[in-house]
Amino acid sequence: MDVTGDLLSAASLLLASVGLLFSAWQAEITSAVEVSIKGMRADRGPRISQVKQALLFRALPLLLAVLLIVATLAPPALGVIIHSLTDCRGNPYDPIRAMFLGVWILAVGLAFAVGSQLIKLNSKRRLLNRPDAATT
Repeated sequence: MDVTGDLLSAASLLLASVGLLFSAWQAEITSAVEVSIKGMRADRGPRISQVKQALLFRALPLLLAVLLIVATLAPPALGVIIHSLTDCRGNPYDPIRAMFLGVWILAVGLAFAVGSQLIKLNSKRRLLNRPDAATT
């Protein structure tokens, strides 16, 4: 698949949109990751709700969106990588391909960042839902 300016524009716009959501939701996700697990299980209701909200309505949709972008852009990105490794002589520099590869690498990095936060939120959710005897 050939990388065109239109593909680069679409990829950049999608990544910018998801990046905007990531920055808007980052404080809420971080706050949920940092909630205290101390106290009785019956008293942890608001904290459990906060973590569940951040997990299900922030981190999970964000991760799914980023993974969809990464998966959709993977074939042309891998094509660019293979092309550059197998035919490194005689081809002029193509800034469109280079920028597209940069956008895809940023999307992969964002997927790892959001995935890490999702794992932390899920761990926090499990800790908050443990019975009282396990937390003292």
